[in-house]
Amino acid sequence: KQISLIQDFNVTGVHITPSYALHVADILRNELKMDPKDLGLKYLVYGAEPSSAATREKLESIYGAVAYNCYGLSEMNGPGVGFDCPEKIGLHIWEDNYLMEVVDRETGQREKIPAM
Repeated sequence: KQISLIQDFNVTGVHITPSYALHVADILRNELKMDPKDLGLKYLVYGAEPSSAATREKLESIYGAVAYNCYGLSEMNGPGVGFDCPEKIGLHIWEDNYLMEVVDRETGQREKIPAM
């Protein structure tokens, strides 16, 4: 169903879990005999599961698209706590929604992180 919707509406970006993106690629290749790059996706935003740089590289290679990681918790409004930027060297927290602080585990001392 998702593959049909992507094709019918000329979708260029998806928000997806890494494991489901890999599953969709398997369906495309093995059942539909189609290259995932032929979907025409330009970007994938993935999250909700642990992943690595190798996962990102694999997704980008499979789909021929740029992949960005996102972070969220259902306790904190679901996806949308933090996202990659084009530099892909760490997640940026939505500073207009969250106040960040670092707590030293040993001393309990707290340090507020200034907005950038």
